[in-house]
Amino acid sequence: NYVIIRELEKQRNTIRKSLMLKVKRYLGDVIAHKNVFVMVWDKLLKLRTDDPMVKVVSPPSLHSSSLTFSRTPRAIL
Repeated sequence: NYVIIRELEKQRNTIRKSLMLKVKRYLGDVIAHKNVFVMVWDKLLKLRTDDPMVKVVSPPSLHSSSLTFSRTPRAIL
């Protein structure tokens, strides 16, 4: 059981890192001069920036290969 749990944690960490890289690459051109903070909890991706015009529209699922973002003045989703 312990070995299986460790393996699942490794996979989860790998997914987490790859999602963070995708987000940072995708937003790189848009907010290159801003700090980007990315958190992935379970199947939700949360992104926070210092720019109130850049927010996440829909959090991707862990199996999604595309991320959707929008420039909007609304609060962080």
